Amino acid sequence: MLVTAHFYTNKTVVLNTGAHSFITRESNINYGSADFIPLSRLNSRLASGNAVLHEDMSPALLRRVRDGLLASSRIRNDLKDYCRELFD
Repeated sequence: MLVTAHFYTNKTVVLNTGAHSFITRESNINYGSADFIPLSRLNSRLASGNAVLHEDMSPALLRRVRDGLLASSRIRNDLKDYCRELFD
């Protein structure tokens, strides 16, 4: 989840306009809302139009997002541990 940059949000990763075509203004990644979601739920949301796929991130942007996830103090430890294993 992305949130528009404000003084009270987590600044672990700040994405500037143009970092990806989806980013239209300075935004922060809200790692605190990260959670496991079953693939079936995602597929259902895509099929119903309640979710939309965007173009892939560049490898450099993906690395920033992943590094931020591992550095964030707001993400649950079980998610961080899972991602640490997945990313390596």
